[in-house]
Amino acid sequence: MMLWKSHRSWHPLFGLLSGLALTAACLVLPVSSFDGQVILVVLPVVAVVLYLPSPHGLFRLVVLTLAIYGPTLLVLPGVTVLQGAITTMVGVTSVGMLGYPALHDAVVYLPLPGIVKLLLLQILHQASILFRETGKIRQAMAVRGALPRGFSGWQFLHALPRVWIPRVVFKANRVAHALEVRGYGMPIPRPQSRQLETVDVAGLVVSVAALCVAGALRWIL
Repeated sequence: MMLWKSHRSWHPLFGLLSGLALTAACLVLPVSSFDGQVILVVLPVVAVVLYLPSPHGLFRLVVLTLAIYGPTLLVLPGVTVLQGAITTMVGVTSVGMLGYPALHDAVVYLPLPGIVKLLLLQILHQASILFRETGKIRQAMAVRGALPRGFSGWQFLHALPRVWIPRVVFKANRVAHALEVRGYGMPIPRPQSRQLETVDVAGLVVSVAALCVAGALRWIL
């Protein structure tokens, strides 16, 4: 499912909570103040230290973030664009690098009703299917020379929904039939055994502390 991978193995629940706390801290920080901007710039460093992404994956993430948020500098304030870009980088570096198996186990660990867990697990499963289908369609179009340049770019954008949507609908129908045959509401699969380590607790403490600092700055300023 995930394009990004971490070089560190987290306890699924602690990894998810830590990533969500760091991402929430980016959103809560008052970027209109100098202190908020300084902490905002530090948070990606904290995420990289905690989750240890591969250099290649981190480089791709930075390039992709610049490509997406760079043009928005023409119409939006710089601090707003900076907050959006860093929030995206922190979210992908933390939660996005856990991988599908870890996110699956994290959902199972959450103290939620069984039906809610099943819905979340299905959302994760369908998201992984969408990622794979989108990648296959892009590769097929690239092989056939459907490069988004000039007039061919408009043709590409016009043809993409007609190719992507039917395949996604077909996959969704297959999943719906499979759920109906097997009986939705089956027992939730047990998570893989993973021992809690000191670094997991330390990572969560650091992430929650960052969120608390962000909340305090928002309250004070």
